Amino acid sequence: MTGTLLFNRVRVPGVTDAKLKRGEIVGKENAEGIVVAKWKDKRDVTMLSTRHGIDMIDAITYRYR
Repeated sequence: MTGTLLFNRVRVPGVTDAKLKRGEIVGKENAEGIVVAKWKDKRDVTMLSTRHGIDMIDAITYRYR
C-alpha cells in the first residue's frame, strides 16, 4: 500500500516537521515495515508506504530556471 499524506493531518516527529531543501529526503520505518518519507521537489511531498523504502533514485533530470 502506498499513498500521500496531508502534512497538516498526520504528525510524525522528525519527518513531517523537517525543513528540507530541494532534493533532500527524510524518513522513518517502524518494526512492521511501514515507511513514512518526506522529500522536497517544488513542494514538500509526504508519503506512507508498506512497499517502498526511503531511497531516492534520480529518474528525470529537470532544468531549473
